[in-house]
Amino acid sequence: MKVKDFYIKNVHRKDVKDFIEKNHYSGSINGVMWSYCFQLLYDTQLLCCMLYGKMAMAWQWEKVSR
Repeated sequence: MKVKDFYIKNVHRKDVKDFIEKNHYSGSINGVMWSYCFQLLYDTQLLCCMLYGKMAMAWQWEKVSR
């Protein structure tokens, strides 16, 4: 594996929906308020997805800020 074989691609939510629903513990992307969506690929293999945006529930920041 070489670093140059990895790349990040800006994609639409529908491009990662199946991957997330198959691999994320919640099994769903419903309720996710996203602003940006990226894929991390090795050659052509999808390794992970990253969704960035606002938290769906205002109180969630309290859980992760402790």
